[in-house]
Amino acid sequence: MKVSFGKKLLVEIPLALLIGYFLFVTVLYFFQERLVYFPTRDWVPLPPDLRKYAQEFTVTTSDGETIHGVLVRRKKPRWGTILFCHGNAGNLSHRWGWVRLYWQLGFQVAIFDYRGYGKSSGTPTEEGTYRDGEAVWLYLTKGEQISPSEIVILGRSLGGGVASYLAEKYQPKALFLDSTFTSLVDVAFYHYPFLPVHWLCRIRYPTKERLRRIAVPILVIHSQDDEIVPYSQGKKLY
Repeated sequence: MKVSFGKKLLVEIPLALLIGYFLFVTVLYFFQERLVYFPTRDWVPLPPDLRKYAQEFTVTTSDGETIHGVLVRRKKPRWGTILFCHGNAGNLSHRWGWVRLYWQLGFQVAIFDYRGYGKSSGTPTEEGTYRDGEAVWLYLTKGEQISPSEIVILGRSLGGGVASYLAEKYQPKALFLDSTFTSLVDVAFYHYPFLPVHWLCRIRYPTKERLRRIAVPILVIHSQDDEIVPYSQGKKLY
């Protein structure tokens, strides 16, 4: 009787673990947007020193979403205009410190929220973030009449995936990548090596693959102490 019970456990425990693992992977596959995008609607007011130079704008994407952004103007930008693609959490109003930094360096700065973030409509997806960035690019080049040769596309963290997409499709002055991964698949494997991420990831952002086809100057910025996107991935991008 004891032998029979033991044999039963030897079968049932691995089977239960296998089923649990399969269910976990299935949930990750279908709900991964919730693990990648962390948008918030709470709004931090513009700092007083930027307020008089800032202008809010909205643009409509090719699939009908309304994207909200802020352009912090300069009469004669020393280095051009930055198109700022932010990371995966919060919204643009949590980046005033970065906006101020680049503005004080002599750039005009345009920052926007992806769909589902801040005051933008919709729900974030990889394809959607590309469309959002394109809509803002068209606003700057067509609406504001800024020459592409005067626009620096900056992507921070996940925003580097959007920025590299735009830089490959269009021809900006330069591309800045700050704390960006080689691909979302690679960073997922770094954190979850026990998962079949190459099969699991529907959201990919293949930044490194795109860099091979981008012919504009590229600046790579990465901290050795980055605990989310490993420094090694910044070195690979470089």
